[in-house]
Formats: sequence, structure tokens, C-alpha cells
Amino acid sequence: MVKIYELQKEQWAIFFDRGKQLIMQYKEGERVGRPILLANDYVGGFAAVLFEDTLYYFYENDHGELLLRNIRDNMIYYQLQESVPLHLTVQDEALLCWVLEDKKGQDMSVLKCINPFRPAASRVILGEIPIQADVHILETSQGTFVTWGNPPKLYWIDKRLAIQELATSDRLRFEAQEEKIRQMGEEIEHLTESLEEKGQNLLEKDIQMKRLQGMIDSATHQYEELMHVAEQYRDEAVKWRSKFVF
Repeated sequence: MVKIYELQKEQWAIFFDRGKQLIMQYKEGERVGRPILLANDYVGGFAAVLFEDTLYYFYENDHGELLLRNIRDNMIYYQLQESVPLHLTVQDEALLCWVLEDKKGQDMSVLKCINPFRPAASRVILGEIPIQADVHILETSQGTFVTWGNPPKLYWIDKRLAIQELATSDRLRFEAQEEKIRQMGEEIEHLTESLEEKGQNLLEKDIQMKRLQGMIDSATHQYEELMHVAEQYRDEAVKWRSKFVF
């Protein structure tokens, strides 16, 4: 696993794992800092997002717990058991943890959106998802997309966490954009992993890093196109609702 997050202009945080070790390095301009050990119980499910001027991240540890920390003090800000971490987002100045929680005694999962700093504002988004389903979450400025199943089902969740199932045409457009982003993500991960495997200094790989940044910019463009789809759907939803409001 290798993940790169931009903290501010010309400053990045690079995360990677070595066995159960979760490690971070800062990169500022052309200078790369020393590796920092964040955890030694890492299993998987890593995700991170910038919130209130610091990067929060969560992951699953070897005790099956979901832990939320930030890179500023590395304290545990939220802890959850028997859940699978999916994604972190920021909506309306709130940090949101998206997780799958098994329904005891059933082969089903529940998709939850948890506000770790305001647990009362947390809610169940989807209550009947097969355990074996592959769930994907994509954030846009207009809300969040969730897709799962075969044939796939696509849902749009607005900033109030209200959920709408999208039509087939919208789903096909989403899937095409998601596939492009997925392919870019695989190539980005391959490039960054090759840097770590070869054990070479990132400064000596400036060409690859520039290429990597170009790919990230391209992926961002794909997200913006997908966001445009969300805007169109929102406008259609407003028109539809207006027909029934007296």
C-alpha cells in the first residue's frame, strides 16, 4: 500500500506499509523527511482526508478495530469494533467515516456514515448489503456516490445524507468514469510502489514524481466531470420535486 496526500502547496504526506508497520514520510519541495512510524498493528483499510488543517486517517488493526487518528498528535480520536473501514470524507465542515458493519446472525452488512465528533449525527445509509458485496464510495462537491452489486446499483447521497437511487443512464456514465479513475489509480500505485521497492531516494525519481502528479491532475479532472453528472442529476431532482410541491 502506498498513498500520497497533498497537505498544501509543495507539501505532501506519503504513507506506506511494511508488514504491520504503518509509516509516513513528509515531502516538501525536493526534500524528503525521515520515515515516521505511525502504528505497528496495521492490517488494512487505510483512508485519509484533510480536515481542520491536519490530515486524519483511519485503518483496521490486528485486533479487528477501526482506529481514527491524525498526523499531528497520532492520538486515537475514534475507535470502533466489528466494522470495515471504507472511506473518509468532509461534508459541511464535518468529518465523516464510512464503514460497513455486519448484521449479527445474517449474511448482510449495514453501510453507516459516522461523525466521530458528533456521534448523534451518525446514521445508517443502506441497511441491506450482502456481506460479499464490493462497495465503492466516491466523494464530489455535490455529495457522495455509493455503488455495489452485480448488476451494480448506484446511489447518490446529498450533503444532508439523504439518499437517492440513480437511473440506469446515470449509472452507466458513472461506471465509465469510475473505470478510468480506477485504471489511473492502479498505475499511480504501481509507480509509487516501485519507488519503495527499489529503495531509491525520491529525489532521484523526480521525473516519476512529476509524471505521478500529472496523473493525479488527470484523475482530478475525471472527478470534476463526474461531479458535473451529479450537478445535472441534482437539477433534475429539483425539477421533479417542484412538480409535487404546492
